[in-house]
Amino acid sequence: MQQFRAMAKNGVQNPKPRTQFFTDLEQYLAQHVKAKDKLILSMDANEPDHRGSALLQWKERNGLTNVMHHLHGEASTKTYQRGRLTIDHTYMNDNCLPALRKGGHIPFNRFHISDHCGQFTDFHKPTLFGKKVPD
Repeated sequence: MQQFRAMAKNGVQNPKPRTQFFTDLEQYLAQHVKAKDKLILSMDANEPDHRGSALLQWKERNGLTNVMHHLHGEASTKTYQRGRLTIDHTYMNDNCLPALRKGGHIPFNRFHISDHCGQFTDFHKPTLFGKKVPD
């Protein structure tokens, strides 16, 4: 509601903060895609990333891969305790995929109290960063 009010105050007719967020993020990512940077993005998207979804179209437009789908297929676990869908996602571009080793979901309330489960992604550090890095 805070973003809605700020947009309305700035004269935006029919404010849509969620749409604006993804538009702004897409513009930001475009700079890094052009520079051939390695991109890793985790988000609570509050929507699933499945066929026909706006999130899937956004992901594909930006050349991103859903890490959990890549590792485990599209039938992923629910990430919101009161829901039944996967609404939390980690994305990366093709520059990062060779370094990806494993990833998954951590059971609800294992390490933190939340209505969302945790996620982890493990990378081969020398491949990701291009040099020997300390553990």
